[in-house]
Amino acid sequence: MHILDKIISNFKNNKSLYIGEKITISEHMIQSAMLAEKAKSKDLLVCSCLLHDYGHFIIEDPDELVKNNKDGNHET
Repeated sequence: MHILDKIISNFKNNKSLYIGEKITISEHMIQSAMLAEKAKSKDLLVCSCLLHDYGHFIIEDPDELVKNNKDGNHET
């Protein structure tokens, strides 16, 4: 599978994940990218905004971050 297909698939499959915020992870990343685009930011920044929390999609249990107070501290 091509990397772009994998990213799109992860957005589709994980669109309802929450990690302690009022909006989903997907909505948060898309909102960030839209704000960057509205500010006429360069394409690389818009893409960075879109993917800035992408790592939450590829872990087994994103809710575990909230339970262990790790989200926001960006531990590896």
